[in-house]
Amino acid sequence: MVYPVVERVRAGVQQLYACLQRFDRHQGLLRASALSFDTTLGLIPLLALVFVGLKLAGIQNLLGPYLVEQLAGSSSELGVRLIDHVNRLEVGSLGLFGTAGLLLMLVMLLENVRDAFNAVWEVQEQRSLLQRLAHYLVLLGAVPLLLATALGITSLLQSRELVQWLISTNLVGDGVLLLFKLIPYLCSCLVLLLAYLLIPCAPVRFLSALVGALLAGAVWQAAHWCYFHFQIGVARYNIIYGALAFLPFLLIWFFTSWLLVLLGLELVRYHQQRDHLSDPAPYREEG
Repeated sequence: MVYPVVERVRAGVQQLYACLQRFDRHQGLLRASALSFDTTLGLIPLLALVFVGLKLAGIQNLLGPYLVEQLAGSSSELGVRLIDHVNRLEVGSLGLFGTAGLLLMLVMLLENVRDAFNAVWEVQEQRSLLQRLAHYLVLLGAVPLLLATALGITSLLQSRELVQWLISTNLVGDGVLLLFKLIPYLCSCLVLLLAYLLIPCAPVRFLSALVGALLAGAVWQAAHWCYFHFQIGVARYNIIYGALAFLPFLLIWFFTSWLLVLLGLELVRYHQQRDHLSDPAPYREEG
């Protein structure tokens, strides 16, 4: 009984090593750094457009602070500044060219993400701009809805009285409550799943994308928890950077996030092409 377990562990280590080799060959660290820079430039335009959508849906007070909290971590000062700046930024007052500039920066960010995804699959883009924009709209529309669902259920579960009442009335069991607690994680995995399926210009199998999204989502949640609770050296950086002390941590978080997203995509490709892993040739469309 011991040998099958050892073989499984050994196979898992070999698979992880193969993914890391591909990640290095595709310049994953460099691409994660570039996407971190692009995300920093596109942060305010992205938040501005997201807040406009949240205002139209009437849920900006629910989701707005939550979104900023995910970026700012324990830096309450940064969170307050971001919310205040974005709330004062009226897209309508920017005029036609200003609004077009915001949209252009957002599209450029998504196009750079697409280039990084295509580099992992070693394919050239063959879809038209309209097709790519349609996929981007699906992603941008799905993310706020998934976040609203996750945040709403998380807020409900934080009420001890409600949870105790549900258990006492036998309306739900412990298993259902556990599932509810997993919904924020599942929502982040669903966002990754949509990205892995829609963005690359390659036919991606659903099962392979699901495996990569589940594993990358789990590691991302763990990394986010560490980022949120263990911002080591904040006081020291306050002395060095002053009011800009949040910036190194924000850049590190962006870099870590893109690193995990690209590693998850490498896992997706490995799972889909594991029988041809040793073949160094570029990706060839199956079937």
